[in-house]
Amino acid sequence: MENQSARPAPNPTPTQAPPSHGGYDMKSTPPPVAATAAISTAQLLNYILRAAAVVLTFIAVVVMGAAKQTATEEAVDPFTGDTVTATLGKAKSTTYSAFAYFIVANVVVLAYSMISLAMSFINKTGSSGFLEMVLTMADVVVMGLLFTSNGAASAIILVAEHGQLVAEHGQQRFYWRKICNYVSGFCASVKAAIVLSMFASVAFLLLVLLRLILLHKNNAPAQC
Repeated sequence: MENQSARPAPNPTPTQAPPSHGGYDMKSTPPPVAATAAISTAQLLNYILRAAAVVLTFIAVVVMGAAKQTATEEAVDPFTGDTVTATLGKAKSTTYSAFAYFIVANVVVLAYSMISLAMSFINKTGSSGFLEMVLTMADVVVMGLLFTSNGAASAIILVAEHGQLVAEHGQQRFYWRKICNYVSGFCASVKAAIVLSMFASVAFLLLVLLRLILLHKNNAPAQC
């Protein structure tokens, strides 16, 4: 009994590491669920704003292009005493250079909005940084184009609504007439088109701000 051979000591059971969740150490680095959600939200906002720009510019072009009205004025015939309608003229958007510029600018932005929306769908993962930079720079350009065309059209419609003193020579004064008193439907259509185009320009402004926010978050230093 004393010469019994000593049995070898059993190997200690190795300590197993606690299972990780999705390959991430919960104590060191949390899974980027929030980052993924933020990217998805940003892409969704990008699609919505570009689609809104397509719809708004399309309707603005149609409304402005179709804006026209014949100015008439009723008068009493001094010989017969009957009321007659006299035609003073015809207001049409394409006859004004500012309104023509508005239509051309919105057509250009409409075409760009459709192309950029398609390119955003192609680059939905945001993997091409060069494409994102090109789209952001183009967004700034078309936003400026919309603001200038809206400003030019707004200046003309304000003169048409309130009139303006053009020149003064002694006791003689020359004014732009308040044509909206005679073609109120025409002026209403022009105003509606300008408002729609302004909303489109705001959509591009929000797109630029969204891109700046994403760049700030991506370049922000990591917090310990």
